[in-house]
Amino acid sequence: MTVHRGWPRRTVIAVPLAACFPGARRALARETGQGSAADGQVTIYSTLPATIWPVLSEAIAARHPGVALQPVRVESIAGIFARYLSETATGRPTADLLIASAVDDWTRLAAANRLLAFEPGNAAGLPRWTRFADRYTMSIEPQAFICRADAHLPTGLFDLARMAAADRAGFAGRIAGYDPFVSPFAYSILQALAKRQGERFWDALAVLAPLMRLETAAPAMIGRIVAGEYRLGLYLPETFVPACNSTLAVVRPVDGLPVFSRTMAIPREAAHAGPAKLVVDYLLSEAGQALLAAHGIMAYRPGVAHATGLETFESLAAPGGPPIVPVVEDMAIMRSRPAFDARLRKLFPRTD
Repeated sequence: MTVHRGWPRRTVIAVPLAACFPGARRALARETGQGSAADGQVTIYSTLPATIWPVLSEAIAARHPGVALQPVRVESIAGIFARYLSETATGRPTADLLIASAVDDWTRLAAANRLLAFEPGNAAGLPRWTRFADRYTMSIEPQAFICRADAHLPTGLFDLARMAAADRAGFAGRIAGYDPFVSPFAYSILQALAKRQGERFWDALAVLAPLMRLETAAPAMIGRIVAGEYRLGLYLPETFVPACNSTLAVVRPVDGLPVFSRTMAIPREAAHAGPAKLVVDYLLSEAGQALLAAHGIMAYRPGVAHATGLETFESLAAPGGPPIVPVVEDMAIMRSRPAFDARLRKLFPRTD
C-alpha cells in the first residue's frame, strides 16, 4: 500500500525558447499547421483544479504571446461531454479544447468524426498508447482511495471488503464512490478491475455495494470525507486532493491501481483550433510535462521523472509499486459489457 499524507511538491521553472525568439514561435505555428491563425483565446472544458490554470496560462503566454486560456471548470466528466453535445446540437459556441478521462465518450466522438486530427510537433517520442490521430494524452490519472487520515486505512479493495464485513454498521453509508450508471468514467474503472481481478472483484463489491453512497462529482465526495461524513471514497482522482492537506490520505490499492489517460482533443466545431493546437503541443512538450508534474498532475513523457526528480507515470510503474490497471479502449471489454452490466445492476439496483 502506498499512502500519501498531503502532497509536498517542488516547483520547476523553465524559460521557453519560443518566448525569447519569436522566430521559433512562428516555426512551431507552421509545424502544427496554424500559420497566421495561431493567436486567440482558447476555451477549455475540463475538471482540472482551478489552481493549475494561472500557472498554465502564464507558461502559454510566455511561449505564445497571442494565445490566452479561458478555462471552464465543469463539475463532472460526463458534464463536459453533455455540455459540448448540447451546444453543438443547438449551434452555440463550444469549447476549443476538451480535456477529460472518459474512454467511452472519446471512442464515440472519434467514431463520429467529431475530433480534429493533427500531428503536434512534440508528439514525437511519446508512447504509442498515449496518442491517436485526433486525441492525445495530457497526463496520467491514478484512481486511488481517498481516506480520512485519522482512520484505519485499508490496503486495497479486498482489505476494505474484509474490514467492512467485520463492521457493517461502522461503514454503512460512509463509503463514497462514483455512480457507474451516470459516470462512464466510473463504469470503465470497474470493468477494468473486473477483467484484472476476476471473481475476487465481484465478491468484494458484493460486500461493499450495500454500504456505499453513489455520487457524480469527486470534489463533493472529497468535501464530505474532510467533513467526516464519509470514511473514504473509492477510486477517485488523486489530483483532487489539495496540496499538503493533513486531513486526507491517499491510498494506492495494492491489489490494483486503475490508471486513466486524461485525454485532450480539439472538436471540429472549435472556433480557435489554431491556438488550441499550440496549447496541445506545449502540454506534450518536456517543459509542459514538467510543469504539470510540478503542480501535482502526473506527467508521462519519458525522461521527465529523471529530469525533475518528480513522480511521473514512469516512476509510478517502476518495480515495487502497486500493480497498474490501465483503463483503455479495449474491444474485448466492450464486447463483454452486457454480462458485466447485468451483474453490476444486481449489486446497485436502480429505482429511477
